[in-house]
Amino acid sequence: MKPFKSVVFFFVTFFFFLSFSPNSNAQEAELKKAKRLIQQMENLYDQGQYSKAIPIAKEVLAIYEKAFGQEHPYVASCLNNLGELYRSLGDYARAEPLHQRALAIREKVLGSEHPRVAA
Repeated sequence: MKPFKSVVFFFVTFFFFLSFSPNSNAQEAELKKAKRLIQQMENLYDQGQYSKAIPIAKEVLAIYEKAFGQEHPYVASCLNNLGELYRSLGDYARAEPLHQRALAIREKVLGSEHPRVAA
């Protein structure tokens, strides 16, 4: 399984749990939009259209940062997705800082021994 797909699965799983948490209508609408965008991003990734998926990944990241703050595991997953898109294009200079930021968030929030940190 591609690493990207496992990250997308992570998103889908947590959207299920998010549906049970109290959100404002505006935030709920944004999170539903993010879910649709993630599906688009995954489809583009599967088609090898990484450049087209990047703006979508950035939009999802912005939604998640606004909804959850900049140091949330969901944000770390968004950063990882965006980094993976850049890595797939061979743009390692853009990918590395995104992966490093995602790792730092996960270590801080989840602890260095958590499986999501290792992933």
